[in-house]
Amino acid sequence: MHARTRTISRRDWLRGAAAGGTAAAISSLGLGTQTAVAQLGPRYGIVGNKAPELEVGYWIDEHGEPSHFSVARARGKWIYLKCFQNWCPGCHAHGFPTLKQVADAFYGDDRMVVVGVQTVFEGFSTNTQAAVRELQLRYELPITMGHDPGDPAGDHRPSTMRDYRTGGTPWMIVIDPSGTVVYNDFGIDADKFISHIKSHSLKWLSKAPLVFIISLPLFLGFDVDTRADQEAGNRTYVAASEYGQFYAKSIPNGRYGLKGVTKVYQVGEKEDTLIQTYP
Repeated sequence: MHARTRTISRRDWLRGAAAGGTAAAISSLGLGTQTAVAQLGPRYGIVGNKAPELEVGYWIDEHGEPSHFSVARARGKWIYLKCFQNWCPGCHAHGFPTLKQVADAFYGDDRMVVVGVQTVFEGFSTNTQAAVRELQLRYELPITMGHDPGDPAGDHRPSTMRDYRTGGTPWMIVIDPSGTVVYNDFGIDADKFISHIKSHSLKWLSKAPLVFIISLPLFLGFDVDTRADQEAGNRTYVAASEYGQFYAKSIPNGRYGLKGVTKVYQVGEKEDTLIQTYP
C-alpha cells in the first residue's frame, strides 16, 4: 500500500514532532519493544500519523445492541483499539485477556475509550459477524465492538487493516487524545499501560518570560520532547501530552530585560487556542 502524497504544513510538522516524542516515551515505558514490527519492516504500523477514521459497517455496544464508533468523535480521549479474529490463537492466548484487563480498568473512565474490531482477512467462514457478540460474551467485554471483513473474492484485507497497516492479529493500537497513533504492535504490557494512564496528570513545572524554556512533562515521568520553530522572532517549542500538543511564546515588555509575559497555546485543527498567560 502506498501512502498518499500531501503537502506538510507547519502545524502538521508540529504535530508530527510532538507525536514522535510521545511514541518514544511510551516505548521507553516498556509497553512493547515493537521488535516484531521492526522485523516486519516499515510497511507495518503508522506510529506518528493521525489515526484514520474506522470505515466499519457493523458495531455493537457492550449489550450487543447496534451502535457506532468514531475516532473523530472520541477526540480528546485516549483510544485503545484491538484488532482480532475469532480463530486467531494469539488473540485468545493474550490478546483478549489483555483487552479484558484494559477494558475493566477503564470502565466508566472518561479518559479512555476501549474498542475491539474483528479485522477479517482469512477464515471468512469462522471469523463471522456473529462471532463478535459470541466473543464479547465469552470474555465479558464491556466495550463497543465491530466487524470489518475483507473481500474473500478480492483484496482480503479489510479497510482497518489497510488504513492502519496492521501486521495481522492480534494487533494493538493506542491513539492519544490529539488523534495521533502513538503505539502499535502485536502485544502491549497492560499493567504498565494502565498504571501510566491512571497515575499521571498534567503538570506545569517551569516558565521564563523572555528567552523561555517551556517545561511540560505533561505526564510525570515522561522526558519532555521539544522541537524548535521560528515564529515572529520568538523561539517556539511544542510538547505532547495526553491532552494534545502545546507550545508557548514569550512577549517581552520592551527591547531588553526579563519582564514580559509567556502565553501557552494548544494546537487545534483550524486555529490554536490560548489556554494560559503567565506574567
